[in-house]
Amino acid sequence: MDETLAIQNPWWEGRPLKKSVERKEALYALKQRVKNNRVCMLLGGRRVGKTTLIHQYIGELLNTGVEPKNICYILLDSNAFEKISIFELIRKYRQIHNLKRDENVYLFLDEIQYKDNWEQYIKNIYDTEPNINVMLSGSASFKIHTKTSFLTGRFSILYLYPLSFKEFLQFKNIQISLSEKYIYENELNEYLLKGGYPEYLLTEDYQYFPNLVDSIIYKDFVEYFNIKNLNIVKDLLKLIADRTGSHTSLSKLGKILSIAKETVRDYVFALKETFTIYELQRYATSRNERIYFPKKYYINDNGLLFNLSGKFNKGQVAEQTLFDFLYKKYNESLYFYYYDGIEIDFLIKDADGIQLIESKYINDVEEFDSKLLVKAMETLKVSKAVVITESLENTIEFSNKSIEYIPLWKYILSL
Repeated sequence: MDETLAIQNPWWEGRPLKKSVERKEALYALKQRVKNNRVCMLLGGRRVGKTTLIHQYIGELLNTGVEPKNICYILLDSNAFEKISIFELIRKYRQIHNLKRDENVYLFLDEIQYKDNWEQYIKNIYDTEPNINVMLSGSASFKIHTKTSFLTGRFSILYLYPLSFKEFLQFKNIQISLSEKYIYENELNEYLLKGGYPEYLLTEDYQYFPNLVDSIIYKDFVEYFNIKNLNIVKDLLKLIADRTGSHTSLSKLGKILSIAKETVRDYVFALKETFTIYELQRYATSRNERIYFPKKYYINDNGLLFNLSGKFNKGQVAEQTLFDFLYKKYNESLYFYYYDGIEIDFLIKDADGIQLIESKYINDVEEFDSKLLVKAMETLKVSKAVVITESLENTIEFSNKSIEYIPLWKYILSL
């Protein structure tokens, strides 16, 4: 155990942290949560960079003068810690450095879901160890959220996703002036194809995404959800990838896979809880309609979508990229609109009212028939709508209404 702890904490022996490309916005958000809470939880899918972000924060602590011995990082899926409780690990850490209980320490527990009853340990630490600041990370939302009632009022959560387009540009250290917007378009095309998994962008290993899918399915689904029919899960994920951006019936998916609708629902739930897919409901004033109408699904990354579907559909990945941006910004206020045969990709219902956004990766106004969008605007009594394009930028006004055409790169960079 001592050796494993030493390996996981190289700063104890003066060894440097592994260099990585800094995720400035995520690191800032993490520092703000740690500043305001003694327990902070970092959640996200596999390989989105949770451990790297933790190490970047540790590097900041070291740079601001925190003693190396006062920082302890523990990766809990290590075999060396399998039968050792969190309390025993903390005791061993203190013993190694001869730390007194009144010394301030920073404790990082990575992949917390691997420890049974972890929430009780963390509650006890919070209640009895005021000098310990705790950061947890995990990649199985269901296994974590079902236990956080023990920690109500004691922690904050930060969700980490694959790189946004803005982070993608920062990751590549690309700085562009607005007079060079064609470079934005070129970089966006690369992002639409490759996605935002940091490790893949560094290596472009063709085995990366197949290995990622196997890791999600053969590890998370067996360990967390006790699902045995793993080939069916993989087939379901591919079917969802093919239908990204289209409302999809669970019954139809069940018929294709020759499994019950209830089983499909369970598998879809598990895919959502491992941050592999995201679900979008239809906008409706009736709760029944929102719940029972077929949902739209989006894969969590363009590179993963391309790997699963085996083809590159620029319109589809553009819509998925737009969804990623809107979901992070609006979350539960985001829907799709479907009424009387008219479908609009995204509807936002929040304190500012209703916004309609249609994803059409076009370069010319004439490529888009706006009649259905105008009809939806009339039904919802909305005076403005947005159409997301490839490069077209224009505003069309008519009958006290307007449709604004905005390039995708400009919209998601909030320029």
